[in-house]
Amino acid sequence: MSEPTLALLIPVTDLTIDLKPCCTNLAQQDYPHWTAYVIGQAPTLPEPWTTDDRFQQLTVPDVTLPTLGHLAQTQLTSDLIMIIDPRDQLDQPDSLSELVALAQQLDCDLIMPELVRFDEQRSTYLFPNLWRQREELITYNNYHFLIRASVAMRVVVGSLIDRHLFAQATTTLPREASSQTLIRQLCRQARHGIYTDRHPYIWHLQADHQLPEFEWPNPLTFSQLPQLVAANQAAGYQAPVPTTISIAICIDQNVAATIPTLLYSIATHAKRPTDIYVVYDHLPAAAKADLTWFNDRFPNFRVILTPLRAADRDLLRRFTLNGHKGNLTTFYRLVLPQLLPDVERLIYLDADTLVTSDLTALWESDLAGNFLGVVKDHGIGAEPRPKKKEDWWGYQLLGSDGDEYFNAGVLLMDLHLFRQYSVSLYLYEFVIETIIFYLLEDQDALNLFFHGAVAFLPLEHNYITKFVDIEPQSMQTVSLLHYLGPRKPWKINFDLPASQRAATAHYRATRRTWQAIAHAEQPAVTALVDTANPDDNLLERTLESLLSQDYGPLEIIVTTPVAPTPASPLTRWAKENPNLTILVNDAPSRLARQQAARQHAISDLLLCLAAPDYLDEVTALSQLVALQQKEAASLACAQATEWLVDQSRFMVLPNVNDVISWGPTDWNGVLVTQATLQPDALEFDSKYPVKQRCLRHNLWVKVKR
Repeated sequence: MSEPTLALLIPVTDLTIDLKPCCTNLAQQDYPHWTAYVIGQAPTLPEPWTTDDRFQQLTVPDVTLPTLGHLAQTQLTSDLIMIIDPRDQLDQPDSLSELVALAQQLDCDLIMPELVRFDEQRSTYLFPNLWRQREELITYNNYHFLIRASVAMRVVVGSLIDRHLFAQATTTLPREASSQTLIRQLCRQARHGIYTDRHPYIWHLQADHQLPEFEWPNPLTFSQLPQLVAANQAAGYQAPVPTTISIAICIDQNVAATIPTLLYSIATHAKRPTDIYVVYDHLPAAAKADLTWFNDRFPNFRVILTPLRAADRDLLRRFTLNGHKGNLTTFYRLVLPQLLPDVERLIYLDADTLVTSDLTALWESDLAGNFLGVVKDHGIGAEPRPKKKEDWWGYQLLGSDGDEYFNAGVLLMDLHLFRQYSVSLYLYEFVIETIIFYLLEDQDALNLFFHGAVAFLPLEHNYITKFVDIEPQSMQTVSLLHYLGPRKPWKINFDLPASQRAATAHYRATRRTWQAIAHAEQPAVTALVDTANPDDNLLERTLESLLSQDYGPLEIIVTTPVAPTPASPLTRWAKENPNLTILVNDAPSRLARQQAARQHAISDLLLCLAAPDYLDEVTALSQLVALQQKEAASLACAQATEWLVDQSRFMVLPNVNDVISWGPTDWNGVLVTQATLQPDALEFDSKYPVKQRCLRHNLWVKVKR
């Protein structure tokens, strides 16, 4: 293979610039087939290069990019072109040889290398942060992100460009076009473009020679979907809206236990036939049984277990090779059009959602020829929430269009259009090539690819519970709650903001109702909680640990000698949680107050708990009851540990060979049957000095003799 010829274009806009360092540097290159052209209105070669045939002068009226492109088309005959600013230089004598060899090896018509920056004021070299693989293919999907990530991709200098490609890309380029505009043209038109972390070019940072900021393109598009939407609208396309509502939920074993609550919320509010496709890879038999439980109990409601196909699984696993490090489950929605070939329209729901009213309005929403129906998300998921909207991730991702960033936890999908235009194929390719640039994984992918091709729906169809502080709405107007963020309602959340507790209480009430119906064999439990001070903030910790339990038939009775004020946290807890009752009794001791509370208990099983002690797992009560039932026990107890504040650690409270011998003064943390208690056999005073106790689950049990 013959070595290609190379034209080095040196545009001169300032005649005071000393060209000698640049020319001297080029003359040291060991690549033999290059010619340097000093271009300008009155270019002058310095000595001794006036007699060197490798250096030529070209007089032109201006040195704009279109002019350079015209020269490449009409006067130059070289195979390749590189533009060099007269203030800069090449890094090593073999810089040109290395780039040309790479171009031949990879059969490239565009190579865009990294830069070394030389700060002349500080005499310091700034080397690039090599954050990517050695060579990166430049594609239609990723060039925008490469330009954002690498400042070297924002300037055309130092790149090796096929002359015909350069001439073609500059043909329609406006006279005032920036380097970034030309680079976008080059990236789109290149047959085979490569970004490399090699750094053969040195940019000399000077007051009048700074690297440019990123320029957002206008319009901002990442696919051909906006044009397809316009065509749909021009043709008067009407999306098919079947009678049966179809919903997809994508899950794995980590969230399988939470899905029945969501299914129950859908089933109890459905006013028309509804099919739920639960998409999964692997699920245990018990989880499947909980999901299919609904099929025999709700008319016109079907749960259809839909395993991921092996081919789809293999495709999605490729994301991990390209930089994805999280859970692949959220990407299952990408394969729904092919996985559900007979479904025309689909509602996708995240696992952390709860339906609060009929979904017909959402289902029948007019998408106006768009591919998705979505609800905007203005940075509400970030913690702490940015003070300026320009700092929201949506604006970081979409520039001035950041206001159009949407939450992907609820989607109305026109699968008919997906299949008509083979959208999934292009979407998959887009994700593969851009996934390394995401912050919010699949949500970013959908926002980018479908930008300009979505219909925005009312807030009530995806009401993120964090919205309550900035866009409050009553529960009666919301059709779907979305518990976005780490504080899930099925977890213990000691730091949950008070404004979000009502939504959390709604979820937990729904879960308890389902559990009480689905597991009717479970005995009811009454938790007896006593506090001397209803405003004690540690009481809230105790109540949160109880209210978050995954046990259905549970009532909580709080006894206190002082009535809580209307503004008291305890009053709010009782208002938000119908299973919580407050009993005011001015008896001088806990024993007397708790004895009175026993008369109001609806169940035979009592869980004795006193502030500030709390349960540290949401399954604690389920475990205690299961143990008590299995052993036909009079009582069961969770092992107690004491939190030593001054040492920041837990200490297990002492016991004697795990053999429990209770007296009448230590019942805290005990699950006990009413039938075995004497009228005066309940007392909450602890044997041990307690700073703050946490009841853990190395469980003990005392079998009934």
